[in-house]
Amino acid sequence: MSTGSNMKEIKNEKWERTKRIKEFLRGSKTINEIAGLFYENPSNNEKRNIYNYLKQLMNLSEVEYNTKTKTYQKTGIRKRIFESKADLDQAVIHAKYLVLSDAEKGTQRYDYRYLTKSVVDLIIFYDKFNEMDSQLDKCVYQHIESDYYEIFKHLQKYKKLMIENGFPEKRLPKLTVKGFERPFLREGEELTEKEKEQEKTLQEIDALRGLIDGLIDRQIIYPVSEGQPLLGECEQCPHTRFHVKH
Repeated sequence: MSTGSNMKEIKNEKWERTKRIKEFLRGSKTINEIAGLFYENPSNNEKRNIYNYLKQLMNLSEVEYNTKTKTYQKTGIRKRIFESKADLDQAVIHAKYLVLSDAEKGTQRYDYRYLTKSVVDLIIFYDKFNEMDSQLDKCVYQHIESDYYEIFKHLQKYKKLMIENGFPEKRLPKLTVKGFERPFLREGEELTEKEKEQEKTLQEIDALRGLIDGLIDRQIIYPVSEGQPLLGECEQCPHTRFHVKH
């Protein structure tokens, strides 16, 4: 068999495996379950082989990994197909500038270790905080609003809850990266009914913020760090030629 035939056979096998994995991911699946499509009692090497397929799909934003459940699932995100490498390169540079750049610290902008507010709050309340990067946060919000439908749906609910409870204008309980400071919780004392309702609301906001943080990390920050452009558009987007593939 010629080398050309061998290469074609390998390419066809990769295509078939990728297709089977995508069809199999109709729900959340572990690496063992996915590897089980191709191997009986898969070894670590065989699972690493399957992981390479999953990594390629994650780089294309077609599959995401849930760190809590340790499972993979399809994102349902649409892909941009650019008409030239120059168009793609411009879009990638723009995405990295919005999401990753921080010339002052030499780190990514949304690294929680250097933030005084949560990523969610910086993005959704970009017009409330007098931050150096507020314009960039506004652009990230516009990208989410225009093409990250799952994230935007949760952002709308989060913003409604925050505004109904007087945030971010009021500072008590204080918003922090890790959660809320709760001044009404006193050791050894019972909470009043009003304080219990406050606590319930804060827990709901905390949980929703954590959900959105995870989605932004998996669907935006990780793909951009791997060289993928952002979906959607903002007022600072470069002019690029592309079409959308579902």
